[in-house]
Amino acid sequence: MRNLEDISPRIKAEFLDKYPLLFPNGKLPYCGFYCGVGWFPILQKLCSDITKILETLPKEDRTAPVAQVKEKFGSLRWYQDNIHENVSDEVYALISKAEKASSSVCEDCGEPGITTGSGWLRTLCENCSK
Repeated sequence: MRNLEDISPRIKAEFLDKYPLLFPNGKLPYCGFYCGVGWFPILQKLCSDITKILETLPKEDRTAPVAQVKEKFGSLRWYQDNIHENVSDEVYALISKAEKASSSVCEDCGEPGITTGSGWLRTLCENCSK
């Protein structure tokens, strides 16, 4: 599985720099970023949607650093710090939607997938599960 920490420095920097309210100073979350590149479209939409919400807040309340992104039980997990109470319900709803969407998308390639495994569950398409 390739994840953000394993891909080219240029692609990683472009992704992190695109969402400065979520990844201050273009840095990876302090607890890591461990999920496959197949979920990047889901992550990009989530980052974009959260950023739009944060931009409605006063400037001093906008930053909400991502603490960790990972795979757990075959789906995406997104942990975020300091979400302003005025928008927390909206943001958590977006996170929940993205996490649910990931459970039917191959984590490795982004094609439709199913969650399988015993012990460590992963969501993969037929080709990636081989």
